[in-house]
Amino acid sequence: MTRPLPAGKTSLKVFDIEGLACERLGRLLLNDVMACADASGAREGCQALVSPSARGAMEFIK
Repeated sequence: MTRPLPAGKTSLKVFDIEGLACERLGRLLLNDVMACADASGAREGCQALVSPSARGAMEFIK
């Protein structure tokens, strides 16, 4: 059974954005960082190192 979202709630859809024009996106959520490393090797807690920002009108959040 599908119900409409209450007012003020956001729906999250996962899809590949490669080749999609930026102006077609409203917001971008960084859900996870698959892997990262520095000179000493692989690190834990990589998502905490990311500071999201956007150059256009799109909101980039984590």
